[in-house]
Amino acid sequence: MSRSFRLLTLALAIMASALLLAGCGGVSKKEYEKDVNKVMKSVDEGNFNSSDPKAANLKDASKDIEKAADDLDDITPPDDVKDLHNDLVEGVRELGDLLGDIAPILTDIEKDPASAAEHADDMTDIQGRMEKTQAKLEKTIKAFEKKGYDTKG
Repeated sequence: MSRSFRLLTLALAIMASALLLAGCGGVSKKEYEKDVNKVMKSVDEGNFNSSDPKAANLKDASKDIEKAADDLDDITPPDDVKDLHNDLVEGVRELGDLLGDIAPILTDIEKDPASAAEHADDMTDIQGRMEKTQAKLEKTIKAFEKKGYDTKG
């Protein structure tokens, strides 16, 4: 084997190792927390006004939360929290979907308050799903905390 061929092979091996190392493990814990907290803060500062839960507000909040889920999904987590990160993304996405499910029901009720009785079963179903989603998110946040992460925003 010629010297130049060995040098080329060594250079390629070093480059391949560097690329593999660069792709491993996601971001640092500190950077991950910063990125997640930035997204979660954007949700807190979003369009939902809980003192005035009108259909239009819920539609806007649903869009904000769906965007937050997409933004979270774009973050590469450290290896030790990949599964928790996926649970967080899924929970936030479910929350956005649920708010989106409530909005048309509230629109109907805002137009015709007497229609509230017609939507009672749907609202009960959504409430149950909301409670499950909230419990899932709380469990996920606690699991992050157990690992020493701050993801509250």
